[in-house]
Amino acid sequence: MKCNILLLIIIISILNSCSTKSNRVYFSIDPADRKILIPVKFNDSITANMGFDSGCYNKVIFIDSLFAVSHPFLIPKIVPDSSLFGSMWEADRVLNLSYPISKEVKIGNVPLTYNNVSISNYRKALNTESDGIFNIPVDDTIHVWEFNFEHNYLEIHPALNFEMPKDCFLYPFSKNFTVKFPIKIHYSDKDTLTINDTYLIDLGMPWDFAIMRPNKEISDIFLNEREKENAIWTTRDMQGYYIYYNTTATVFDKFVVDSLRIYFCDEQTQKRMFYDYLIGQNFFKRFNVFFDMKNMRIGLQPIKNFQRIVNPTLIRFTYSYRKTDDGKYIVTVVADYKNNPYKTAGLQVGDEIISINGILFKDLIEENNRVMEENSRKVEKEEKEEKEEKEEKEDRYTFKIMDILRDNKPMRLIIPVDKAKDRGE
Repeated sequence: MKCNILLLIIIISILNSCSTKSNRVYFSIDPADRKILIPVKFNDSITANMGFDSGCYNKVIFIDSLFAVSHPFLIPKIVPDSSLFGSMWEADRVLNLSYPISKEVKIGNVPLTYNNVSISNYRKALNTESDGIFNIPVDDTIHVWEFNFEHNYLEIHPALNFEMPKDCFLYPFSKNFTVKFPIKIHYSDKDTLTINDTYLIDLGMPWDFAIMRPNKEISDIFLNEREKENAIWTTRDMQGYYIYYNTTATVFDKFVVDSLRIYFCDEQTQKRMFYDYLIGQNFFKRFNVFFDMKNMRIGLQPIKNFQRIVNPTLIRFTYSYRKTDDGKYIVTVVADYKNNPYKTAGLQVGDEIISINGILFKDLIEENNRVMEENSRKVEKEEKEEKEEKEEKEDRYTFKIMDILRDNKPMRLIIPVDKAKDRGE
């Protein structure tokens, strides 16, 4: 009898162990894409690599149109509502088809239901390679979602009797995924700035901490001419840019964050944002993150092996331009940092760009778009390695000859370009 009881206990333990494992799915983060890619099952048969984005609408599951066409059963057989869709980060919009019909999916062995389905060209709209995007369903009050950045897995726990790890920092968060806690920024040897405001929890954003609409105090500290010279300016797309500073900060009144990056965007991006502050992936990767949907609280458990996700293909921002109605390309911003070769060469806001290295500037635009797309994931890993090896052998130091018009007078600028300093975030 005792043997039978012991055997039963062992079988139950094995079954519980299998059940626990099936609730855990491992995710990946491509440095070039910087999206948290999670396998999501449709109809218990088709697996999509979906990007998790806590900054997106949490009643809808968003499916990329190419993936939907490849699996037609995903397209509801009802007339959709149509609208334009786009990210807050991008100016471009694409056609979106919205279906007011529920869709059940599975992550691991956990069934989840979303109230609406949207189908669009999300790869273009969000500059991603994922098969779609999703968030935690807003009405999922029976689970606790654990994003374990220590071992790169998502585990969805039953909320009943779940206990947060004892070393978690706990804060309430809203259904819109906003949270409030103090961030004390150490910006000089002695001076600090404390921000205790509401932040959007945006795991679809790779940055640490983004300040979208800085107030006067923040602008005076970080965006004055002297500090902007020391900032890192990086190209976000062909027209946009962002700058960031490396700082040390104290969060939750006691936890020290080394090398916290604070980001500021160009004005056009700021205007599209609904929130003043966002905290993103490279902040949360310092913790195992628990979303308790029943009690609407977030738990942040510090981990020791933080590794920043960095996009090695991004290039330094040097200047931006706009195309006028009559086809002229006019310089709108020249990045104001010490080693900007275009600033050193004398490029100014208002200059009209005619050509670079003898090639008409308008003819370079399409080629630049192709190169940026290639750099952002289209080239296979082996081809990338061969290309990088070839570039290392070449002389990295070259020059560009830029012909411009300034006040209708032709000028020629000689710009030294250091390829090694031109890449990487």
